[in-house]
Amino acid sequence: MVLMGAEGQYGSTVTISCGVQGLGDWQTMAIRHDNKTLYQVNPSGVFTDFTNNRITINSSVVPSGAELSVAFDNLHCQDDGQYQCIVDGNSKNTMNVVVRSKDM
Repeated sequence: MVLMGAEGQYGSTVTISCGVQGLGDWQTMAIRHDNKTLYQVNPSGVFTDFTNNRITINSSVVPSGAELSVAFDNLHCQDDGQYQCIVDGNSKNTMNVVVRSKDM
């Protein structure tokens, strides 16, 4: 498991990303936070986006994997925490988002 992430001040914009390559025959790739799926994509590029308008998710899908990026516009306290990149139900990457208070 690879640990990545970003840190930003409350109200700022940050982006995290995860990519998985060399998978061969994968069915779904998803990003989860607090046990909720934010985004899910399949090898044909069909996706489901469960986020709100402050979060933008982009994906690039290839036959052997995918690259997902999550951009937070106007970072909020609830954005803080671990995000998991999950392929076919198995966690592949963990990304941390740290939100600093305005007065730091």
